[in-house]
Order: sequence, then C-alpha cells, then structure tokens
Amino acid sequence: MGLFILSSCTKEQNKVEPLENLVEIAIQQPKENLEWAIGDTLFVSAEVFSKIGIHGYEIKLRQGDSVLFHTQNHIHGKEGSIKYWIPSKKEWKKGIMDLEIKVLVDHESKQVLENRKVMFN
Repeated sequence: MGLFILSSCTKEQNKVEPLENLVEIAIQQPKENLEWAIGDTLFVSAEVFSKIGIHGYEIKLRQGDSVLFHTQNHIHGKEGSIKYWIPSKKEWKKGIMDLEIKVLVDHESKQVLENRKVMFN
C-alpha cells in the first residue's frame, strides 16, 4: 500500500501596479493652450520613460470628434524621444484642439495616454 500526501500551494497575491505608475509621458512641446494659426507648424516633442517595455506610440490631433492628424511609430525599449511636426491645413476650423500622445505597452491594447490642449486661430 502506498502513501500519498496531497499538498497545495497558494499563489501569492501579486499587486498589479497601474500602467500610469510604470510609464511616464513628459510632453515638452506644445505648451498647454499654445496658440497657432494657418501657416504655422505645430512642433510635438515628448520623452517617454518606462519601467516596463514599450511597443510604440501614436499621435493624434483632434477637434471635437474629428481626427485631423494621426501617426504611429513602432519602437521598443524602456525610453524614447518623440519628435514630430504637424503642418496646419486651411480647411481646419478655428478653436480648441486636443493633442493626444498614446504610448502602447504591448499588442494587447495596454496603453498610457497624455493630452495637451492647443488653440487654433
């Protein structure tokens, strides 16, 4: 007759740290409420610092529900620089625009977002 000993182990509860604590997006340009106009180019400059790997980033310029500009770049690492120039278009309406920089953490849609308001005159 054999003796079987059953034991179980419990998984230690892992605290999941919010992504906002793991990835920082530091927007240098444009400054909040920057005013720009037709004929101007909006310079976007940001630094990304991450405790975990990043997969890429997206830049969007929105006015209300309309996306006026969108680009994305595939990058890997734990830090990176974002530099982009967005030329104005004469068909854009004057008013508040929302610049959105989104850092993609993986292929599973995990992301961190930072916004900046600018005024188009």
